Amino acid sequence: MVKEAPSKMKFATTLIATLLLFSCAFIVIGSSSSSSSDSLSLSNEDDNDTLCPSLPKPSWKDKEKTARWMVHTLDYGVLSTISTRTDIFNDDDDDDTLPSSSSPPVIPFGNVYSFVDGPCNKSTGIPYLYGSSMDQSMKDVTSNNVVSLTLTEASSRDGSKNSCVVQQGGWGDPEMPTCARVVITGKLVRVDPNNNEEEEMEFEMAQTSLFQRHPSMSYWPDDHDWFVSKIVISDMWLLDMFGGASILDVDRYFSIDLGLVVDVVDDVVVKE
Repeated sequence: MVKEAPSKMKFATTLIATLLLFSCAFIVIGSSSSSSSDSLSLSNEDDNDTLCPSLPKPSWKDKEKTARWMVHTLDYGVLSTISTRTDIFNDDDDDDTLPSSSSPPVIPFGNVYSFVDGPCNKSTGIPYLYGSSMDQSMKDVTSNNVVSLTLTEASSRDGSKNSCVVQQGGWGDPEMPTCARVVITGKLVRVDPNNNEEEEMEFEMAQTSLFQRHPSMSYWPDDHDWFVSKIVISDMWLLDMFGGASILDVDRYFSIDLGLVVDVVDDVVVKE
């Protein structure tokens, strides 16, 4: 028994030292996590300072207002064009993959595009885009400028998209009818500030709004031939509730007042 005493004391000492070591490790990890979390939170708050305040989603009964709300509050959508690429189908493709006509096949092309319809405190209802002549979508519109812009409430930053969220055991999904979606069809035309004074003012408003609501745009390479364009809307297709989609009244859509009362910082970078 006398010989076992030092062994027991050594074990107890080792156990205490190990516990102390783990305690210190947990304290360090907890402190690090807290600091990291605080930094992330601050970073997110700083990022949100550059974004427009969210607006409440209109009633599903007011279709045109819902579409106007989406065009003003969402940041991006999918721009669809008729592709000018000739290398999509190869000569060795099966014959049944191509139309029987001798004319080139009509091939759709979808591309993610950011847009605005004005500054945070003003909604024009017109989607303005910032594109480069190097981009495939902009190459397509030189041959056929009829486009569609598809928007989904699933891309919204506010809390009104519960029916859009995909989660285990949930019922939400971007394809749920209650997760609003709108398809805007029209002609994509360039806003040229050199045409006339009115178009110059429109260009300045659109570009300033794009840089305000998409800050990174002002830093994009100067040698990519950027320009501002807009969709001249001719048709709007909306689904935001069970029972089928609605074809919207474009005139009523443009008459909607979202009741915007927002203070906007004026010192926005404008690229010359």
